[in-house]
This record gives sequence, structure tokens and C-alpha cells, in this order.
Amino acid sequence: MRGAVGLAVGALLAGLVAPVLSAGAAETATGTVSGTVTSYAGAPVGDWNVRIYEHDVAGHDWVEVVGAQTGPDGRYEVAVEAGTYRVLVEQTAASLRGGPYNKTDPEQELAYEFWPDAAQITTAKDVRVAAGQTVRLDPVLEKGRTITADTTYQGAAAPYTLYRLKPVDSGFWFAPNMVENRGVETVTFHGLRPGGSYELEVFWTATGEEGAELRRELYSDALFDAQMAPVRIPPSGPDPRLTIFLGEPDPRVQNTTPPSISGTARVGDVVTADPGTWDTGGLTFSYQWSANLVPVEGATSRRLRIGRALAGKALTVEVTATAAALAPGTASSAPSAGVARRPYAGSVTVSGKPVVARRLQVVIVTRDPVAPTVRVRWYAGTKLVATGARLKLTRALVAKRIRAKVTFTHPYRTTVTRTTPYTARVRR
Repeated sequence: MRGAVGLAVGALLAGLVAPVLSAGAAETATGTVSGTVTSYAGAPVGDWNVRIYEHDVAGHDWVEVVGAQTGPDGRYEVAVEAGTYRVLVEQTAASLRGGPYNKTDPEQELAYEFWPDAAQITTAKDVRVAAGQTVRLDPVLEKGRTITADTTYQGAAAPYTLYRLKPVDSGFWFAPNMVENRGVETVTFHGLRPGGSYELEVFWTATGEEGAELRRELYSDALFDAQMAPVRIPPSGPDPRLTIFLGEPDPRVQNTTPPSISGTARVGDVVTADPGTWDTGGLTFSYQWSANLVPVEGATSRRLRIGRALAGKALTVEVTATAAALAPGTASSAPSAGVARRPYAGSVTVSGKPVVARRLQVVIVTRDPVAPTVRVRWYAGTKLVATGARLKLTRALVAKRIRAKVTFTHPYRTTVTRTTPYTARVRR
């Protein structure tokens, strides 16, 4: 990895661990978020942070407004103003200086959570709190996963390293994933979520002296934050392990032009990944498609047929390039537009004779296995005379020509309205 001049050691550490904002700060609070945090084994989880965020429209970011810590029984209660929020449950800073990862430590074993069950704040759900309302959230923390990094400087451990890991697209670093080491080559980030994608940066010095200037490096050899290669934890299988070479280019495959996606992002269509360009030849490529930054299970081919579950979501593809004698390189495409829905393809006709006292009925023909919601409106000329699937013809409609307008609302297709031809004139 290549470095950039950063901050002094003490100055950086002073600002890394953000305190939980006290619930008392919300002087005009009119609602409450409360509940109990438990582990996947059913045990209460005490001394964890519950942080409440709201969206800063002007800054296009998520900002913490208030928070609390769980008690020994896992319970918490946070007073908030009426509004819309997202909630993070994470370890406290007290666990950060506890030494290497310990798989027998129940706290280190648990994964953080953006409510409910999300790895990134962008895929979490809104929590709406009205005046006088108590909203109950009872997070159940699942077993955490890990990312391990082996880091060297000139063939040995760097005298001082400080690592930060954050979920992709969350906009902030949070406490459990900051690790400080002195003279240690291997670090493990614990409590991560399966299927999560993360960005890693390293601050380091070659001396480790107090007040020494830090160099900042971004995984993997990125020059800017926007070029950072995400580290993805697969939903199943082994946890990822990285190799980082401080102060020099990594001996790995390097991406020179990002991957891209061709084709129309529409339900039922096929999109294709272009792997981009790389700095060496003889490569083999593997692919992982994501929707709204969440990996799509089983979507590991160059081409992706877009299923209806992806409607409305932005697609990205992560490409891993592998070559002999080099560490694999990864790069991701820019997100596509939201997957479009196809128009509903059903046809509509009117059956029945246009005779007083008889009934006309709409007939819908479709091959779609999922039935739409249907709204039928009947017109005599241009005048709306009735709604519903059937129309009983009355004397008032004599000599009128009838037609129906049918609106289809479908869970994964665009809403469309079909209009039937006019019938013959109604007769007695």
C-alpha cells in the first residue's frame, strides 16, 4: 500500500472514539425508543451502545443525535423528538483495548446491527417516532464474523499501526472496528456481519514515537477514499484474510479502469459485467453482484438475469482478478440506476351483449403467475357511469356506446391502464 501524510498519533486517537450522546440532550423529547438487546443464544447483552441517527438532508449524511447504553439485563431507553431515525447497536469503547480477538469472549463474538439485521445504515429501516409514542425495538444480535489483516513494513511489523474499518456507504467509522497495535503484524476485526462490505484504512509510523506524524493508507493501494476496494464477508464460507504491505505498492493485481455494467437494468433482462482493465495479463475473473450494496446470493457469474426481487434496487458488481505470483485484486463498478419494472402485459376485452338488463364484464388474459390488483371503470361515451368488474345495463344507457378502463397495479411491474374498444350502442 502507498501512504499519505496524516495526523499525529495523539491527535488522531483523541477523536476516534465518539461518546454516546446522552439521552438527556434531547430537552424537547416527545417520544421514546426502548427495548431489550439479546444475543442469538437468548442471553441479555449489557453495556452495549444504542445509537440513534437522523438524516442530515443538507449534508447528505447520517448524524447521531442521541444514544444510551444497555443495562446488565440488556434493557435500554432513549428519549427522542418526534421524527424518523435509524438505529445502531454496537459494542462500547471499553472493549477496544482488550487485546487480540478472543473467540471465547461472548461480547466479541456478537455482531453489531443496524436495525433490523442490516450491515450498513443505508440498508437499515426507518424508525418513526410520534409525539407521546413509545417504539419498542428488541434487537437479537447474531454471531459475528471476522476480517483478519496481516500487515508488514519492510518485511517486519510496523512499530505502530492504527486500523479503522467501516461499513461501505455508512459515512462514518464506529468504535468496535478501530484497533491500535504496536509491533504486531496481525490484527483481527471482530463482531462483523455476514454479507457485509467494509472499507479499511491504516494509520502508521515507522518509529512509533509519541507525537510522530502518521501516514495514512487505504486498502488496497487506493489514492482516494472513493477508490477504496471493499472487503466483503461472504454469507457463508471462510472469513476473509488480507495481506497489507505498508509504505510500498502491494504485490497484487491492480485495477486501472473500474468494472462496468452493460445492458438495461430491468426485471427479466440480462446485464453483463465488464471486468475493466488491470495492470497485468493472464488473469482469471470472479464476480459478485449486489443490490443496494447487499450481495445477491448465488449471483456470481459475469451475466445476471434480473429477478423481480431486485426491482427498484441499484446493482453493482465486484470483480476479483487473480494471477499467478500476485495477490488477487478487487474492484467494483459504479451503481446502476434502480432496476425498472416491466409494464403489465395483460390484455382486456369486454364480454356480453349491449342490451338493457344484461351485464357486461371485463375479461383479462395474462400469463403472469402473480395476479395484479385490478381497478375497473365503465364509461358511456366520455362519462364515468360505474366501477367494478361487471356493469348492469339500464335504460339510461340506451343508445350509448360503452367501454372499460382497467388499471393494473402489480408488485414488480409498472402500473398500466388498458382501455377496451367501444361496444355497439346499447339497445332495448
